[in-house]
Amino acid sequence: MATIKEVAELAKVSVGTVSNVLNGKTENIELTERVEKAIKALGYRPDAKARSLKNTKTNIVGVIIPNLEHPRLVSMLQAIEKSLRNKGYSIILKLSESNPILEQQSIEFFLEQKIDGIIVSSCMEEKHDYEKLLAENMPIVFLDNEIVSEQEFDLVTIDYRDAFAKSLARLKELGYRQAGLILERELETKDGLVQLFQEHLLGTDNVKIVDFHQEGGFKAAYELLFHNSDLRAFVTSNYLLAKGARKAAKILDKKDVAIVAFKEENWIEDETSFVGTIAVSGSKIGEAVVEKLIDAMERPALHEAITTKLEARYVETQPLVLERDGVIPSGRTETITMCMFDSPAAHALKMLTKIYEKRAGIKVQFRFMEYFDLENELYTMLQQQNQAIDGFMMDLTWVEDFVETNSVARIDNLISPQIQYFDDLIHGLTNEYGVYNNRLYGLPFMPGAQILFYKNDLFEDHTLKRQFKRQYNMELLPPTTWAEFNLIAEFFTQEYNEKSPVKYGVSLAKGKSIYSVIDFLNRLWAYDSNVFENGKVVINNEKSLAALKSYTKSFKYACPAKINNSWDDVVADFKTGEVAMAVLYDSHAVALNDYSASGIAGNVGYSLIPGKAPVLGGWSLALNKHSEKKQKALEYILWACGSNSAIPYSLLGGTTAREPFYHRGELDSLYPWKALVLESYQVSKKRYVPLGLNIKHKNKRIYDEIIGGELYQLLSGKQDEETTLTQMETRLIALITK
Repeated sequence: MATIKEVAELAKVSVGTVSNVLNGKTENIELTERVEKAIKALGYRPDAKARSLKNTKTNIVGVIIPNLEHPRLVSMLQAIEKSLRNKGYSIILKLSESNPILEQQSIEFFLEQKIDGIIVSSCMEEKHDYEKLLAENMPIVFLDNEIVSEQEFDLVTIDYRDAFAKSLARLKELGYRQAGLILERELETKDGLVQLFQEHLLGTDNVKIVDFHQEGGFKAAYELLFHNSDLRAFVTSNYLLAKGARKAAKILDKKDVAIVAFKEENWIEDETSFVGTIAVSGSKIGEAVVEKLIDAMERPALHEAITTKLEARYVETQPLVLERDGVIPSGRTETITMCMFDSPAAHALKMLTKIYEKRAGIKVQFRFMEYFDLENELYTMLQQQNQAIDGFMMDLTWVEDFVETNSVARIDNLISPQIQYFDDLIHGLTNEYGVYNNRLYGLPFMPGAQILFYKNDLFEDHTLKRQFKRQYNMELLPPTTWAEFNLIAEFFTQEYNEKSPVKYGVSLAKGKSIYSVIDFLNRLWAYDSNVFENGKVVINNEKSLAALKSYTKSFKYACPAKINNSWDDVVADFKTGEVAMAVLYDSHAVALNDYSASGIAGNVGYSLIPGKAPVLGGWSLALNKHSEKKQKALEYILWACGSNSAIPYSLLGGTTAREPFYHRGELDSLYPWKALVLESYQVSKKRYVPLGLNIKHKNKRIYDEIIGGELYQLLSGKQDEETTLTQMETRLIALITK
């Protein structure tokens, strides 16, 4: 391995100069470039230990867990390592094997290594065992160990009680009067679970305390089943215990035993294996732990040691398609026709619909169209009262026009009372996607939240970070403003920075389209301007001009020869790995982390878009008011947009409005940005149209034709920014005042 001295010799500089470059303490560009060239040629890596002697910081965190077998610990460790890595830290892992002596030895080792902090799932039974760490001022976060739940230590713990009670109540509702509880010993005294079990299932003492292995689950379940022939259900405190219990039931030929398990949700296995789960996300625990530790390490004077409780959730597993009453009719199969925007989500629904067709005894025919073709076709067909289609995808901006032209069926009066159907929808989305004048006309189907995606490795590369700091006197971080966005886009565009490892800083949609309008509105709102205010046109002002100049400047950092006409084009561009950043709707970004088709899979960074003023986008499913099959089509739409379809639909390429999907840890590897989607919805805004305008297709005319048309003239080089805003203002005033 190369040494710092060899780097200095190759670069023809002193060792001190190399050290200054590594620590960002020189502004001499020529020297810096020589040193970085030598580092790359020799493959030199700085010695973290040697640097820590001077910096008193190792960027290393010690992690102690009992084992690598418990499923929750494994997912938690993965989340800890990933979260710390994203913050510039590495980990040293020690296994205690639930042995206090080994745990204490690991603590001593970490102190000797002068690491920056410790995360521990402790097996210690006395708080004083950790008092030395207080004296050492060592930042430490405990996992689920109640003995340290006082203010001197940070603790992240799980509250199982409410979810556990719901699971027991549900077992009673389903008729399971006799049940067994198989609990790992670490949870024996936690949250009063044993007492709660005995209170809900009166007269039972079917409780077994074991270790966490599946062998313990097998032994406990076998004994309980052997001694109690009426026992038909188990609650187990982890997935391994559940596997052991299921094996015991199989050997004893107990085919109808129901199991509720404490585990991370997993749609693939849960439907057939469990009546419900007490969902505990190891990844959420890991993220919470890292957040605490980072604060303790980096803001020691302000940090306060407190306990954070994460609530477990009871999740009942249900079949994808509920059995219908009666017998599926034989003979001629009835067909309903859906008119759809040609998108990954629509094709995902088509694949999933095969299940529905088999169970419901109907055929669903799909017609796919591009955005503007679909818009024009629907406007024409619906106003002609054409019955050729029964249902369709409706952009959220079309709702008002379709209702006012008597084209879309009201559906709230067709749905039999099913209040719970709407319970787990993301708050507010039903109103945004399908409600007009307090009446429901569509169900959220393909919602869309905007996110900034970027190549993660670019923002973690130390050479690039040093170069950016020298060039702009700023840290290289995901941009939070559009000015920062353009600066970073410039830095990653080879025309402006020949050292950039990618060709272009950004990928953008261009052309006479709604896609360009949305990109512009992101800037307009972020710059505290708007198209309308109190029903008046206000778009032509200094803030709008600054926003528009920021927007056009971004195109300097995109491929000039490539015209992206849609989000899907931007996705394809970004997936090549030749672009640093792109703003996309999550509904179009589903393929970014697909290792079989994406050049950036596993390397996708994500954050809220600059300016935090995303444009709400997306679609609902609606009914043709003139269809003769409205009830059949409604039943299908209720299924397509329902909770039971949410996960398989999303796995096949769609996005769902059902909030529980965004909390499921087992899907993080596919869509690691999904938790951010909920944050984006909270700050998203909808395109506004003044009330009382007696104009057909007003949303289309305002945003597509006028704003989109003038942006096209600007991007085509036919007019400047000032003229563009003036033209927008003139045409908008003429439209709303005629």
